[in-house]
Amino acid sequence: LWIPCIGFGTYKLLAAEAEPALDAALESGYRHFDCAYLYQNEELIGQRLQKWFAEDILWNTFHRPDLVRVGCKRSLDHLQLDYFDLYLVHWPAFDYTDLLETWRAMENLVSEGLCRAIGVSNFNRRQLKRILDNCTIKPAMLQVESHTHFPNTELIDFARSNGMLVTAYSPLGIVCKIAEKYKKTPGQVLLRHGIQRGIVVIPKSKTPSRIAENINVRVCVIRYIK
Repeated sequence: LWIPCIGFGTYKLLAAEAEPALDAALESGYRHFDCAYLYQNEELIGQRLQKWFAEDILWNTFHRPDLVRVGCKRSLDHLQLDYFDLYLVHWPAFDYTDLLETWRAMENLVSEGLCRAIGVSNFNRRQLKRILDNCTIKPAMLQVESHTHFPNTELIDFARSNGMLVTAYSPLGIVCKIAEKYKKTPGQVLLRHGIQRGIVVIPKSKTPSRIAENINVRVCVIRYIK
């Protein structure tokens, strides 16, 4: 699986602010967009993002095996896409559905050509290991919370040792000293810190200047973070 190391988060991106924000993201060079049924903005995003790398998330209400395809097709229709490059199970929660059965239904989406790759979000090590021990198609991606205050190193190392890429959400914080040293904003420093750990990051903004700023970390190297 190839995936851009910086993605564009679309949570709470609604109505009038969506069009300029998405245009700014595309013009700045973003080609990875993180979407979800829960965000209630897939149709807005679909009007702009028909060609690019598309990642979506299977929301909890669609975990039942007979609803997995329904949830996927609904999101594809909203986004005006034929398939997803990457499709994730959002949370290992909500009801009494066995997530192993959910995963088998996810594997069927790949066989059917509705997804190129599948993965999970917010799974812990035990939940992830159960999938890995019983799957036909391994998760290509684990999306979890990770930042300087909560690096989540053990889980990330476990995922990588099993051949999975990792995406971090909530990657921003305050690192003013290092930002001043490298003439970058604190947000840029923390995004770069995530990238240098080999993690895909998905910052979110509605402001064109901030959108461009967030992706402008591919050319710098942070040599230490304390």
